[in-house]
Amino acid sequence: MLTITNVTWLDLLCLTTGVYLVKQVVAKKKPVLYPPGPPVWPLIGNILDIPCIKPWLTFTEWGQKYGDIAHVEILGSKIEEVETRRFLKRVLAKHDQLQKHVRRTAGAVILHISYGYKVKENDDPFVDLANHVLTQTSEAAAPGAFMVDILPSLAKVPAWFPGASFKRIAREWRGSLDEMVSAPHDPNFTDRWHRPYVFYFESLGSYDVSALSLYAGGSDTVFPTVWLKTISMTEYNALNRDRFVLTDPQTYANPSQFNPERFLAKDGTEPETEPRTMCFGFVFAQVFTLLMPSIWISTAMSLAVFDISKVVENGVEITPEVEPLPGVASHPKPFKCSIKPRSATALGLIEQDANY
Repeated sequence: MLTITNVTWLDLLCLTTGVYLVKQVVAKKKPVLYPPGPPVWPLIGNILDIPCIKPWLTFTEWGQKYGDIAHVEILGSKIEEVETRRFLKRVLAKHDQLQKHVRRTAGAVILHISYGYKVKENDDPFVDLANHVLTQTSEAAAPGAFMVDILPSLAKVPAWFPGASFKRIAREWRGSLDEMVSAPHDPNFTDRWHRPYVFYFESLGSYDVSALSLYAGGSDTVFPTVWLKTISMTEYNALNRDRFVLTDPQTYANPSQFNPERFLAKDGTEPETEPRTMCFGFVFAQVFTLLMPSIWISTAMSLAVFDISKVVENGVEITPEVEPLPGVASHPKPFKCSIKPRSATALGLIEQDANY
């Protein structure tokens, strides 16, 4: 009799491989026309083809053999590439909504990898709600946004009292919560495991573009007969920290000059410090596992097929101002730019499949 004790790892591997092969045969999906590249192994992709030492030599060889754009799969990385291809087509169709496309693509990658959920082409409820709540959180978390941050005693006054606007606004924000759980209802931790709602919370946690990290305490603490009022808010202004570090002339030569090559070793000189080494440690280490490959593939594929330049209006070239928006979660101020396909071949790559 077959029991769990005599099932070996080899048996499980064979079973998994068999299920995968059967699924591939039964699905009979129309093959996607990817750019040329090295042969892809089932399940593992091209992970065995990329050496640990000097992998760029292999990439260079593939570039010479397959052309400027080579298709490579490494475990789940194809998900990012597929979504990036959709991103390119959306940018081509509506380049004036670039910021919206970027946010949708980030949400699509996160939700697909985490839950297998495919976002809607337009106005996906989870992506839209994540953006909406992030904006509200940014406004609410800003120090001094409400008088209660300065006068904690206002927390105990009724909502109609002058200076208690935070209570009235909080009632409006409750509408966002009511969208998740039908009122009247007392939310508790069991709500997190209702499948539709766990998407919301994961989406909100995934959009952590923090310009200002807050560590706050505001509870009343009683110890024997001594009443202590603890009101503390320590601001760690990550945005200003990054600006200072990244523009420090002792760290970077000509920091105000746009020079990506500063991070590459050349002519016997050491590369300058990478910004990602100056982060918050463990949390960023987890984020970078997904963040860096996603940004890299999106940037590389965008530059491969698009010419991106300054917009020209009435014969005048417009130079956009680099201006971050206020708030705890800071985004660059929307700006205009010109985005055009580099060639007919590039246009064909973008539109090569109706599913994208």
